[in-house]
Amino acid sequence: MRTLVDDQLMEWTVWAVPSRGGRPQPGRLIFRCTSNPNERAREVTVPDGRGSAEAVLESAALADLKELLAGAEPIN
Repeated sequence: MRTLVDDQLMEWTVWAVPSRGGRPQPGRLIFRCTSNPNERAREVTVPDGRGSAEAVLESAALADLKELLAGAEPIN
């Protein structure tokens, strides 16, 4: 789990969700806003060629995580 601050100065916690059932599909990253509980959580599928969600979370620069957050879809 990691924490980042977006361009609007909102704090987000991000964690990795591995692929289901050990299938070779990429995992997901879940973003939850900790500074505004009314903000919907968001998710993004790890892009092809980036490795597992856990590896991306561990190795990504904060700028890369912010970019992923910007493209993340709200969770229903």
